Amino acid sequence: MNPAHQFVAIEAANRGHPESLDRPHASPATAGSDGNRTAMIKLAIAIAALVSVASAVAARKGTTMDIIRKAELKTVEGPSDYFTGKVTITGQFQRPSPSRVGGAIVHFEPGARTAWHTHPAGQTLIVTEGVGWTRIEGGPKLEFHAGDILWCPAEHKHWHGATPHEGMTHIAIQESLDGSPVTWMEKVTDEEYLAPGPAAPQIEG
Repeated sequence: MNPAHQFVAIEAANRGHPESLDRPHASPATAGSDGNRTAMIKLAIAIAALVSVASAVAARKGTTMDIIRKAELKTVEGPSDYFTGKVTITGQFQRPSPSRVGGAIVHFEPGARTAWHTHPAGQTLIVTEGVGWTRIEGGPKLEFHAGDILWCPAEHKHWHGATPHEGMTHIAIQESLDGSPVTWMEKVTDEEYLAPGPAAPQIEG
């Protein structure tokens, strides 16, 4: 019951007992009893008000969408320990528990790429601009383009980046296990990066 409803209920109860509203000749004992009753009513209304506010805040937390505006996104340079060439990382995030999802928008200038690395729960890459290369250890080098979506399975050692002549941007999404979304390894050498790969897939249409 919210404070307004409580007030109506108390007022209605007093109307049923008009003698309780005006007692100019009440005894000290009766006056003390009335004072206690008034204090209890005020306390009940205050508690109800606090419960109402707490409920409203809880409801707002459960129904409000968290939006980070484009102008608020922070961009940092990709650490040289984990990338070769010029790489920028924008809007990096890690969602709070119980979610384990994190991600970022990553832009690679021509020739830039990640170091070899693995993800404990795999990784999804949504390519938004340019052309890139990727390779899983022991597998072929693959080329991908804007509009493609890549999936790298969990614990597969791999790298990805731009091609030598065109930059590339992707949205990287991965989950953390034991507090970590990635294990970084050695850098990709020029020989590994430029090793021959299959021709780009032909798109019919």
